[in-house]
This record gives sequence, structure tokens and C-alpha cells, in this order.
Amino acid sequence: MNRKQIKDVTNFLTKLEISFGLEKYRYDIDYNTTEVFLPFPNDEDELNSYDVEEIKLYYDQVDSIKIINNFTVISECITQKVIETSKNLYYYLYVGYYERSLENGIRLRIRDSPLLIGLAALKTEQFNKYNAPCSRHVAVEVIYPSKEQRLDYKEEEEMLTSYFFEIANKHKISIKYSSFYLANEEINEEEDQTVDFLRLEKYNLGMDLFIKANSSLSEDLKYLYYYKIYEYFAPIYSKVEAYELLKKKLDNVNTQEHDSVYMNSFFDLARKYDKSLKDRELVKSVINNAFDLVDLYHYIPESLRSKKIKVKIISYKTNKDSIDRICEILGDILYSTRNQIVHAKSNYDSIGLECPDSDLRELNNFMHKSSYCLIKWYNRLPHYHKLSSDNN
Repeated sequence: MNRKQIKDVTNFLTKLEISFGLEKYRYDIDYNTTEVFLPFPNDEDELNSYDVEEIKLYYDQVDSIKIINNFTVISECITQKVIETSKNLYYYLYVGYYERSLENGIRLRIRDSPLLIGLAALKTEQFNKYNAPCSRHVAVEVIYPSKEQRLDYKEEEEMLTSYFFEIANKHKISIKYSSFYLANEEINEEEDQTVDFLRLEKYNLGMDLFIKANSSLSEDLKYLYYYKIYEYFAPIYSKVEAYELLKKKLDNVNTQEHDSVYMNSFFDLARKYDKSLKDRELVKSVINNAFDLVDLYHYIPESLRSKKIKVKIISYKTNKDSIDRICEILGDILYSTRNQIVHAKSNYDSIGLECPDSDLRELNNFMHKSSYCLIKWYNRLPHYHKLSSDNN
């Protein structure tokens, strides 16, 4: 550090001591200092380490801290929200976990010992000897390039949901908001990993279901959340398909005789659309239409492929009739498996297509990957095909 940096860091530590009640800094600040250990009460200094660049980031922010609720603290250019995950993260995250800079200059990351959260917990006395104010928390952090670029609450929430969605897909980690208090549970060390993406997907409701499916749930409950994603998007695909068929019909309006056969064909289209919305047929419409079944087929449990579908491997050379038959059977498997889980097994009459309990975890892997594709497929649709709530 140079002389000015030493002075800035020293002034910052003094500000934290006077304004927030941090203990007096115990170490020397000199030209060789690369990280600073902030002395929160009831805490080990080394757990709250920040490099000099981070100190510069927070230096001008602590004066504008506002506590929004019991898990959110903001400043002019930073938001921190306390989170908990379905898997414990590596304890020493250093300068940030899952850090990613977006195209608009906004930075997102998950980090341990979130400073703004720690200061808020300290200021409001939300700590004790079992719950340190800073190091016992993990937070998602949003860093804006300027206060003018700060998103409003709804926009920020949708951006963070999209961010959590990508993490849930890549690492099967569910993230939810917590509070200034965390359970006093042991932290397990896990291998550091990064999320390799730049542009977030636009938020849609399927992301919320996807994140819930990656929570610490039993396999049958995970399956139901994935199935809900299918149920959510399948009627949309059915309507898209019906619109396209109807447009083709209307394209021929001047080339066809308007006889009873031609007019009745419109009723046939309507009946086909109504049939596609029935429970048993609903999910079949999206299989191999909203995602590429060839790419994902090998994720289906081998027992289902061999014994129920009776086709172990498919490729782009597989003829369309065979693919259609596979989609039909797979749709029945997903539907009957859902019914077996929803209804008490003692009252459920098996049709022989249900996924065995022993293979449900593997089937959920297929559901995970196909559901991710469904969510991205929906985002690629033109606005006029999407739900009205998403077009506002």
C-alpha cells in the first residue's frame, strides 16, 4: 500500500470503531499490508478478512447503510441479503464465491462474512456469544457501478432469482433467504467452484419451482416440483402449436373450398387442442418439442429405457415414428409416477409404468436437466406467446 491507502484504511477502521462499536484494531497497518482483519465482537479476527481493494469498495458505503428487513441491508451502491443453501459452502471464501460481472457492470457474488450485514447485526445487537455478528453469515451481494444504476426492489429480486437459478442448475444448490441469525451448525468444507456465465436468463415463475426442486427435499418431493414445471409450461406449448396449425389453416383460406370438410377441420383442431390439455396428455406435448430428447435421453434411468420404453439408446438417425412412440410412453411414465407420489400408495392402482423408488433419484436428474431447458425455451418465445403477467 502507499501512504494514502494506509491513511484511508486507518480512517475506515476508526470510523467502524466509533460509529459501529468494532473493537480497536490490533495489528499494524503498513506498506506490506494486503488484507485487514475486522475485529467484530465475539468473533475471531481471521474469519472477517478483507483485502485492501475490498476496503476501498466499502469505505464510502458504510455511511449510507439502511436495514430493509431482517435479511437485507443496502447502501448507495451495494445490497447484501443473508442466505442459506441446501449445501454448505466452503468456509473461507476470501474475496467472493460465484462472483460474476454482468454486461451492465453489475457484480454478483456469494461471500462469507458480509460486512454490511455484520455492521447491521452489530448496530441492532442481533448477536450473542453463540452467533457472531459477521462471520456466521453468508450473503448474496449485489455491487452496482453507481447509485444511479441501482435497480428497484422488484427488478433486483428477479435478477437474483435468475442468478440463484443458474447456480441451482450448475451445482444443484438451492438458495433461500435467511436472517441475521443462523443455526449454530457445523460448516463443512467443499471444493471451490465457479459459475461460468455472463448474461442471466430473464426471470419467470419456473425458476422459483426449479430452485425449490433443488432444496434439501426427499426425492419424491423434488420430482413433484420438477413435474410442476412441466405442468406450467406444457399448456403454453400446446397453445403455441395450436396457433401455428391455425395460422396454416388460415393461410389456405382463399385456396380451399369452404365446404363442410374444410369447416369441420377447424373443430378438429380445437378438439386436438382440448385433448392436449388433459392431465394425461399435458406433459407429452413438451417432450422433444421444448427440449432436445436425443441429448437428454441417456439421463433417463436404464431400467425405464430397457424395461418400459424398450429403447435403450436414441440418436438423430432414429425415425420420427419411434421418437413419437418414445415420447408417448415417457409422458405416461412421468404422469403415472406423479400420481403414485401424490396418492397414497395403498390407494393407488399401479399401471406398471411408474418409476421404481430406487430409480427416482436418477429420474430426477433427467427432470432437472429437461426442466432447465424448458425454462430457457419459454424465455426464447415471442412475447405474444408468453403469459400476460410476463409481458408487462
